[in-house]
Amino acid sequence: MRMRVSLLLLAAAAVAAAAEAAPRSTLAGPTRPVTVPPRDRGHAVDLPDTDPRVQRRVKGWVPEQIAVALSAAPSSAWVSWVTGDFQMGAAVEPLDPTAVASVVRYGLAADSLVRRATGDALVYSQLYPFDGLLNYTSAIIHHVRLQGLEPGTEYFYQCGDPAIPAAMSDIHAFRTMPAVGPRSYPGKIAIVGDLGLTYNTTSTVEHMVSNQPDLVLLLGDVSYANLYLTNGTGTDCYSCSFANSTPIHETYQPRWDYWGRYMEPVTSRIPMMVVEGNHEIEEQIDNKTFASYSSRFSFPSTESGSFSPFYYSFDAGGIHFIMLAAYADYSKSGKQYKWLEKDLAKVDRSVTPWVIAGWHAPWYSTFKAHYREAECMRVAMEELLYSYAVDVVFTGHVHAYERSNRVFNYTLDPCGPVHISVGDGGNREKMATSYADEPGRCPDPLSTPDPFMGGGFCGFNFTSGPAAGSFCWDRQPDYSAYRESSFGHGILEVKNETHALWRWHRNQDLYGSVGDEIYIVREPDNLQPVQLGGGGGGRRRGGGGAGMVSLAAYSPCSTVAGVPKNKGNGAASSTHKESIMRHVVVQCATSWDTPRTSTTNGSHAEPSAVVKAGTAPLIQALKSTANQDVSCFHFPGHNRGKASPPSLSELIGSRTFLHDLPELPELDDLFSPKGVILDAQKRAAELFGSFKTWFLVNGSTCGIQASVMATCSPGDYLIIPRNCHISVISALVLSGAVPKYIVPEYNSGWDIAGGITPSQVDKVVKELEEDRKKVGAVLVTSPTYHGICSNIQGIVNVCHLRGIPVIVDEAHGAHFRFHRNFPSSATEQGANLVVQSTHKVLCSLTQSSMLHMAGDLVDADKVSQCLQLLQSSSPSYLLLSSLDATRAQLSENAESFDEPVSMALETKHQLRIIPGISVLDLSSFLSDFPAIDPLRITLSASDLQLSGYEADDFLAEEHQIVSELVGTQAVTFAVNLGTRRHDVQRLVHSVKHLSEKYFSENGSSSRKENPASSPLDKFSIKLTPREAFFLKKRRVSIEDSLGEICGELICPYPPGIPVLIPGEIVTQDSLSYLMDVRDNGIAISGAADGELKSIMLSSPERKRKPQSEHSIRLSLTFH
Repeated sequence: MRMRVSLLLLAAAAVAAAAEAAPRSTLAGPTRPVTVPPRDRGHAVDLPDTDPRVQRRVKGWVPEQIAVALSAAPSSAWVSWVTGDFQMGAAVEPLDPTAVASVVRYGLAADSLVRRATGDALVYSQLYPFDGLLNYTSAIIHHVRLQGLEPGTEYFYQCGDPAIPAAMSDIHAFRTMPAVGPRSYPGKIAIVGDLGLTYNTTSTVEHMVSNQPDLVLLLGDVSYANLYLTNGTGTDCYSCSFANSTPIHETYQPRWDYWGRYMEPVTSRIPMMVVEGNHEIEEQIDNKTFASYSSRFSFPSTESGSFSPFYYSFDAGGIHFIMLAAYADYSKSGKQYKWLEKDLAKVDRSVTPWVIAGWHAPWYSTFKAHYREAECMRVAMEELLYSYAVDVVFTGHVHAYERSNRVFNYTLDPCGPVHISVGDGGNREKMATSYADEPGRCPDPLSTPDPFMGGGFCGFNFTSGPAAGSFCWDRQPDYSAYRESSFGHGILEVKNETHALWRWHRNQDLYGSVGDEIYIVREPDNLQPVQLGGGGGGRRRGGGGAGMVSLAAYSPCSTVAGVPKNKGNGAASSTHKESIMRHVVVQCATSWDTPRTSTTNGSHAEPSAVVKAGTAPLIQALKSTANQDVSCFHFPGHNRGKASPPSLSELIGSRTFLHDLPELPELDDLFSPKGVILDAQKRAAELFGSFKTWFLVNGSTCGIQASVMATCSPGDYLIIPRNCHISVISALVLSGAVPKYIVPEYNSGWDIAGGITPSQVDKVVKELEEDRKKVGAVLVTSPTYHGICSNIQGIVNVCHLRGIPVIVDEAHGAHFRFHRNFPSSATEQGANLVVQSTHKVLCSLTQSSMLHMAGDLVDADKVSQCLQLLQSSSPSYLLLSSLDATRAQLSENAESFDEPVSMALETKHQLRIIPGISVLDLSSFLSDFPAIDPLRITLSASDLQLSGYEADDFLAEEHQIVSELVGTQAVTFAVNLGTRRHDVQRLVHSVKHLSEKYFSENGSSSRKENPASSPLDKFSIKLTPREAFFLKKRRVSIEDSLGEICGELICPYPPGIPVLIPGEIVTQDSLSYLMDVRDNGIAISGAADGELKSIMLSSPERKRKPQSEHSIRLSLTFH
């Protein structure tokens, strides 16, 4: 009996010990921060060129530096190698890459290499046009893609040129990745960063090989050739030793060859996927960079659709890997971001449940070195990765090891990815040992931006949480789970659809020992499908100033209404769940106080309001309410159409009145949304890529007004283009802000103004700063009515560095996110408030618009308060539902703009070749404007001696062509989703007729410059718009208005650009311009006298001056 008890006790003790030894899981929530005390900075001595492992061991054309890389799918792989030898000297002659063929023989056995593949070869050079510096030209580098491979299969191969004696390699072997699917995974994946070629590197590689990985991810900083001069002199700190003594940052390119030779025993049999780091930049002649990196490695760029060596994706079993570029353009307007949106949108989580991302510079490192250096990249991309529920992020760069808790926007988040930095594979620069949260270690925020990562400043102080008001924490942040300074590598073992084991192996430990380990667990049952539409968007809590949820507040994901939780267990249940989620992004459902998509009051949509992705909740609610069998005792008086005016019913149909409803409980409240309106606005935010979206029923005008009022207090300066919309001036009156105008470039031949530039904004901001004036905001009109776009990203960079919010009047660009040929939207470029007229190119009802918000520079509550002041307290549900319907329309058809874009581009081409016709494009401006809307067609017939008005009259009267906008020199046509091919064919035919008629009558001559001055560049401000608006007015005849202070806003409409603004001096140029547009039938908005025979003035009455010999009427004649 005693023995039985003893055995039971021993068994219980063994079970307890096993339980205690089991790795922790992310399911248990965030761990308390752990810091392993650093030992020292470690020794990091490079292998010398005399080391046999780095010396060339082959002769002639025999291949060396052989490496295998994966393609996008396991059915193909890349083999790369080098033949010949490099050259170093003042003058070098590149080898001929066609001198040796690129051939791989391969098969399922070493004695049966029956298959053959051929590829390409290249040679690159690293050139320095300075006396005393040595140039380099590489050996011949070969890349061959093997196709038709079986997944999970060992292949033997031999590479080289079989036509040349002794020019083939030994036989090597590698194994392809498992078949793509949720039940097959690589055995072990080694993760390493900042490898270099030191004695620590050799230790890391030996430890790594002992773990028998099936795949290696190298997260940048490969050879550290840029720590050397061209003469081979090296250092562990280039800037410390050489920065002031060399005309350019030199490199010693043979270190790349040394690295390739040392690594060949590994890379020739284990596929290695590489992404660039800062040490691969390697500047040379003509500002070329990354020559060695992009030449030596194979990348599945074409296969994954990126066509770039800097970012790409690939599948390995049930894992979709995304490799991103920290040193290529990562902005939302750039190619990388747009590719990433498309790549993520194609991921089917029922096939590849895991999505793992990797790049070089970390977002969540707490070490002083490189602290928050990649903040702009994080701000640009984090919400997109979060929206698609990326599981793990691996990075390097910081020479230490750190693992985060699940985190998003510096906030503990059970649905955020785990960030793991493995930046100490063996680099020469030694380990990072100090932390930003240590006393006196917090870096100056202005020192953190990396010029090679764009140089933008995004690292603002935290605005809430334990680090509120500071750039750094005063203790190890809660999001940092484990950190230590050590050389090593990591091993990831994905066990199944939900569990992956992560282990950190330190060089200082015995083989097989583990320094840090944890199970990373996916929770697909707790992810709510959310239709993202257009392949992008995302959700945002705010910018870099976010606070931190405490450990105690952390709560695991929980199922939300509308997404049934699987009651079964095992793979079948999980697979079923993920099949529901294919091709949608995911919203994490938690019981936190801060939902993933923040709202003004932090409320969630009620379960009853949750509807299926892709539907229009407001439309559904209106339908449901209109079908009720009720007796109505509420407004409006037509009582759901029972008493509708007959003439209007005949015009628009009686059923329209059924849906003209007031704010009934089931229809939600526009100003305090909790149900269907909140749901609809959230869906719009996802689609348009904003943190928060408001629906507007008073047009974009109220969105502009609210944006200015929310950012500018009375007396603050608002920087605006002089060709801003009339609504901006009304916003100045309402807010009391003082305008600071920027005059855009003006083409007098077209009588069209363009956008404004970052340099103009920077100059004006500096001027105001020197005068100690406070800038409340910068407002940009982009695109203009004619489709000309400003460089919003550049303007944002200028402003955000100073904490100034950027408002963009994007009334004419609501469609920009929805086609690859469109310019980047303002939200993609980082603007804080963006106003879009959804009723223009998109399809909502006239007067309906949206206001989008991003970042945390603007108070969302204040925006909501301003909108409540400005919008009707009885909003039209027809307008609101049209916004929701338009959003659903775009979500359901990602290719909807293919045909309009094709028609517009083809039409422009056909118009350009018509004699006497010109089509506006960016070459019409000297400024470097980034884009012009392809759907906006602006033509001129001035070479036919016709004004814009005359050309428009001909097209309208002779061919019933109705244009969007007519000006003194040009006519503008807007192509949209409703445009049909016969419409554009009719337009081309009509313009051809115009040319034929007037070419013969007037002949054709070179375009005559319009002698009229720009109505925008000559103005003098005496009063602010608000001061002038509220002064007592007096009316005078137009003859007596010159030199007086204008008391009203006078503006041709369209385009709605003010020519005279309250508080400005009336000038002859402005009156001449107004007389001309008036005489050509253009409506004058804002003026009390629409015929402009008189003008309202704000100045006190003065004694009339005698007339000169030339009458004032003569001076107003249009030239």
